[in-house]
Amino acid sequence: AGGNDDVIASSVAVAVVVSTDNNSASAGGNDDVTAASVAVAVSTDNNNTLPGRPYPAHLFIDKKLILDADAHGKVFDFVIAGFPKCGTTTMVANLGHVAPVPGADVCTPVHNSVYYAYVNWPVKFATAGESKPLRGMKCPMFIDGDWLLEWSAHLPRTGVIVGIRHPVLWFQSFYNMQANFFSKPLLPVYRYNATCSDGKTCRSGCPNNWLFCTHRARFHVTLARLGKTPMGDAERSLLAPNDFDGGLSVQSLNIRNPVFLYESSQIDDDVLWEDLADFLSYAGEIPHNKFIDSRGPQRSEEMKEKVEARKIDICEPTYDNFRKELMPYAWQMSRWICDYFVPSGDVRVTERFCSIVRGYENDPCGRLVHMGNGTYILNKTLTDR
Repeated sequence: AGGNDDVIASSVAVAVVVSTDNNSASAGGNDDVTAASVAVAVSTDNNNTLPGRPYPAHLFIDKKLILDADAHGKVFDFVIAGFPKCGTTTMVANLGHVAPVPGADVCTPVHNSVYYAYVNWPVKFATAGESKPLRGMKCPMFIDGDWLLEWSAHLPRTGVIVGIRHPVLWFQSFYNMQANFFSKPLLPVYRYNATCSDGKTCRSGCPNNWLFCTHRARFHVTLARLGKTPMGDAERSLLAPNDFDGGLSVQSLNIRNPVFLYESSQIDDDVLWEDLADFLSYAGEIPHNKFIDSRGPQRSEEMKEKVEARKIDICEPTYDNFRKELMPYAWQMSRWICDYFVPSGDVRVTERFCSIVRGYENDPCGRLVHMGNGTYILNKTLTDR
């Protein structure tokens, strides 16, 4: 996986099994699995495609998809490309009603992914008589780096599904998820504002191969790299202009794929799933009765207490200054996404999406107040107590 192109259009079916190594991300989520942690299981059955949608072998030359392979019809319906800790596992669990798709992350090249979706997964993730006409996968790493370039080149009609969350709540969720695992000690919260500057080893915008940091909460900067907006001076002033890789340094990848953007609090909203079905050109209703969270492995009561002791409440006064670092990103996000990204014409959201995201300018803890242009201070009534 991640480079085994010889499986394409051959008589060997390759099944992707995602490692549950705690360092790759969460139990039930595995939001940051890499190609290196994907195991391969071999099957000799090459007649696994569902009736009515055969494996498109004619679109491959030398085991690679041709460019614009979906010019005459969709080949791959969706990729859940990000962001981790924004409901992506629940999203794929419910899309599993209409697509034979693994619940865990599969981060593989586009050529391999088509093979798995048509040959392996219909056998493993659909039973006889089930109607699962769509094809898709989940890899929340795709939104970072250059992963989507090959999808744009070969399958530009594949829909890219992306979830976002208030940066403050996202950071707390990611930190507390990692508290479930003891393989590596958690650093003090304030250490996670380090950046990838100075030649540090970088992973998804975070130094030292960390899974999360304040810079990874800059969802708007990552979305800007998709190239859906002109990125003039005014909007660049909202793209973390004071960061070494923000503002004028943000480069467009010119991704051609359409985007469906949702806010994590919408995951159980009926309208979200109606609009998503329309985005995917699916005529039926997508059941959405599943909710998956990251509880971590089963543990004794004693271990549960130890886990809880490692978690944080980011609204505690001790984290006020840390939230001051995240809130400017939240403020920028609330404006850039709804003033530039959504109106671009290639991004689909629900009617109430922007009413939620506009609220990102508010500290979810209610302790910081906005002074203008993304600057936040502690509420004076609290300092006087």
